[in-house]
Amino acid sequence: MRIARNILFLISSLVLTAFLIAVIYLFVNNIIGLIILVVGLIALVTLMIIVAVGLGKRKFLFIQNKSCILLTYVYLVATIILLCGICFYHFILHYKFGDMSVGDKLKLLQQITVVREISETMMTKDYPVLEHQHITFKYHPETEKQVYKLIESMEEIKRVEEEMFGQAIAKRDPLEVVVLRNSNDYYELMPFLPELIDGAYDNKNKTVLIYQNSKDETFMVGAFAHEYTHYLLDLFSLKVGLQHDDVPLWYNEGISEYIHYQIIDTPRTPGILDTNLSFSDLHTSKDWNSASESSDTYYLAKKAIDYLVGQHGKKILASILLDQKETDSFEVSFEKITGLQLSTLNQTIFSVNEELDKAWRAWQEGDNETAEKMYLEIIRKYPDESLAWHQFALLLEEQQRWDEALEARRKVSQLTPNDGVSFLNLSYLLIIFNTKESLDMANKALELSKMDSFGNVPFYQEWVNEISIFHQLKNQGKEVEAYRFIFQSEQLSNQTTIMGELKRQAKEKYPGEF
Repeated sequence: MRIARNILFLISSLVLTAFLIAVIYLFVNNIIGLIILVVGLIALVTLMIIVAVGLGKRKFLFIQNKSCILLTYVYLVATIILLCGICFYHFILHYKFGDMSVGDKLKLLQQITVVREISETMMTKDYPVLEHQHITFKYHPETEKQVYKLIESMEEIKRVEEEMFGQAIAKRDPLEVVVLRNSNDYYELMPFLPELIDGAYDNKNKTVLIYQNSKDETFMVGAFAHEYTHYLLDLFSLKVGLQHDDVPLWYNEGISEYIHYQIIDTPRTPGILDTNLSFSDLHTSKDWNSASESSDTYYLAKKAIDYLVGQHGKKILASILLDQKETDSFEVSFEKITGLQLSTLNQTIFSVNEELDKAWRAWQEGDNETAEKMYLEIIRKYPDESLAWHQFALLLEEQQRWDEALEARRKVSQLTPNDGVSFLNLSYLLIIFNTKESLDMANKALELSKMDSFGNVPFYQEWVNEISIFHQLKNQGKEVEAYRFIFQSEQLSNQTTIMGELKRQAKEKYPGEF
């Protein structure tokens, strides 16, 4: 009975010791951690020697028998193993991520443990389960409609997957997708993650965790596409003989963001950008986390992938990884396949301003043919560059290619959904097509100007008033009065090509009136 009690005490002591060591290393940096390791090992080894000497005695210190001395010896050996193990893990974290705060360490622990065990938590244990192909969806009942939208989106994801990899990847490892009700449930499970995280993927256990956003029906589909792409890249990497960490993090995240916005065509406004940030310095999680503090790394990574696809097509993304297996270096394969140096890729993708200047000068000098070719090439390489689309729209308007110009104007508004000016320009152009839609876009521009601290609200309001009257008169069948009214518009007088087209339409309809 006494021996059993002593063994139970030993186990309890080891658990408490492990907890204390873990807590200590949670709050210390690498140097202090090393000092603790050295001092701890010296102290423990010294005690082991003393205890070893005591094994030959009937009474040692306050210990009455040899069995207790032996258990003490076991405790010291186990403590040394615990100390070395936790310290080793601490040093690995420092090597991979650099100095980390307590919050960073807790966040990492959350990512490692919570996603893996999410299906066993009390929050999700009663969730309905839906099997679809290689995926098990475990979802909150309120998200059922969204889950079926995720399933619908898989056909489009598969199309992009086949374009990128040449064929669909064999799904040898099943995937579990846990769908939570909202962001509150998400952060209750993973409280140490930073804000604005749309989802998480556990590559070891092939588990995705996402949540519903009631204000944006496309949010969860985009998050799923992103995290599912991580899964696809893992499968492809293993197929060609690469490990997860062999693929630079910027490349992994960039491709995932790229497919996200291939599926959901709602471009986001980037955060702070450091255009001097080299992609060579974004290989590991440590690099990525450090750079993310001063730059929108997700946007930079996607912009790089956009550029590569614009230059070479989607298949180049897989070709680089295939070649990496042969060269054993992503950077070497990247330069070999693309002809670009990874260290200067940032300079290359942000050289668009120089190209736009050249195209603009060609247009201003009257060489429209050259300017158009240059703009088309810029748009091909930088499909999300709103300024390129804006300038191209101006060129098309000058040439009175109205349908093409309208398409370009719509693209500008899609790329800049929070910019009132883009919707104002779209409204001006729509007046020659559809006065109702022109009014709608004018109101949209007005609303955006009210949210902008520097917005010129009276200017936008003036155009809303003018287009409202024009639209109303046309609906009442008073088209001659409508045209005469709008021809007095001061704002539209600055849109000379659009005003010219309106006058042409008016003369064609009512030759005796204008």
